[in-house]
Amino acid sequence: MSIDSGLSDHEKPSGTARGSAAGDHDIGGYSVDDFCKRLGGISKRTAYNEIRAGRLKIAKVGSRSIVTRTFARDYLKMIEDEAEARAAEPEMSAA
Repeated sequence: MSIDSGLSDHEKPSGTARGSAAGDHDIGGYSVDDFCKRLGGISKRTAYNEIRAGRLKIAKVGSRSIVTRTFARDYLKMIEDEAEARAAEPEMSAA
């Protein structure tokens, strides 16, 4: 799952270096608000709770909190893995 999937070029985060001499460097990122919207509309409160819990990483630039694309991908992978683990658990039936 890509956080950028389905976005037109003008909706994707700015700041992505392309085709540099050292190769493609993905330096784009999202404000916490943009990340929440792109993740399906989770609340900022949920995002900040995840940040405080250490589950979602951010980079600080001055007073701004940035969810880098790498951090976004890591978070999505983590929640996908958790969902798969829950789905694989046997259901407890009432006796």
